[in-house]
Amino acid sequence: MTAYIFGERFFGHREPAWHGLGTVLDEDLSVTDAFTKVGLNYEVNKFPLIANVQLDEFVSSSEETKVVMPLPTDKFAIVRNPTPDDNQHRIFGICSNDYEIVQNSEVARLLDPLAETWSTETVGAIDDGKTIFVTLDAGAAAIKAKNGKTVDNIAKYFLITETKDGGSAMKFAFTPVRVVCQNTLVTGLKAAVVSSSLTHRTGLRNEMEWRLKLIAGMAKAENVVLENMQRMAKVVLDNSNLVEIIEAAYPTPKKSSKAVMLESFEDPEKELADYTELLNEMTEAQAGFEYWANRTQIFRTNATDLFKKFNDEQPAFANTPWAAYNAVVETEDYRSGKASLAESALWGARAAAKKRAFAKAMEFVL
Repeated sequence: MTAYIFGERFFGHREPAWHGLGTVLDEDLSVTDAFTKVGLNYEVNKFPLIANVQLDEFVSSSEETKVVMPLPTDKFAIVRNPTPDDNQHRIFGICSNDYEIVQNSEVARLLDPLAETWSTETVGAIDDGKTIFVTLDAGAAAIKAKNGKTVDNIAKYFLITETKDGGSAMKFAFTPVRVVCQNTLVTGLKAAVVSSSLTHRTGLRNEMEWRLKLIAGMAKAENVVLENMQRMAKVVLDNSNLVEIIEAAYPTPKKSSKAVMLESFEDPEKELADYTELLNEMTEAQAGFEYWANRTQIFRTNATDLFKKFNDEQPAFANTPWAAYNAVVETEDYRSGKASLAESALWGARAAAKKRAFAKAMEFVL
């Protein structure tokens, strides 16, 4: 269980999810039942914010006292109520008066009809419950090689996230997984993400229209992603193309202004002898840059090695953008790191590296 999963709030269907989180339950559940099973039906509400302004009040010419005056604001705090395993109120964000909170139980009810077509695979919560997620199993697909016979099998999932922070819309992303190594193929394509606001729906008719548009958008996202992956598998790269993809995934870090400033001195220790604090800050900045530059090179080398391994294991896909992209994905999904790597592979820095690699790889097939 990773650091950011909220308590034990995770459900996985039959087999362990690709990210290895949670307890597997051998049941077919609706989204509503899955939410109930793992305790996702906690409540989130909004409360008016008050500004406590401290005023000086003179009681007499020689006596002064401090007075705190509460002033109302037009902002509200988004607050999660205490839960049995976290007996504190948690502030998720700030919003205006017209922001409408959709409770998790309502989100689940809206998604239940989708789960009749695509079965509920996983549900869970991260970041103290601020973000909930649902994955729906959309079946299987195959990416064909140039020869038209060899295939690379992928499992298809829709990843749904809902974040109660005052500014995020509900998002539905098509997130395939390469079966042979359980790599999460986060693409970053705008067409792969369907955003939907749940804050101003009223009435059954609007709800049905919302669902119909959502299903159409999800189907379009699936088609676009699979078509682009298929195109990636039929183009041959040269070495310079590979370098571009890997360097796009792992760009050279930029030096901070303090690290750049350090280079302007011929003998920093002597010239800044009277400014030890500034010297220390610049030295630390330079050390930080060197650390990340070294890490970047390690990632690039690892991705290059995995590209060669992919070519050896999958000769029909050798030297394609598909191979290069998967080399970066495998680097991100399986390199060591913090316990939160599963979340990072889907939402964080690791996902961002995959998206950069995908975008650059697509430049060679358009």
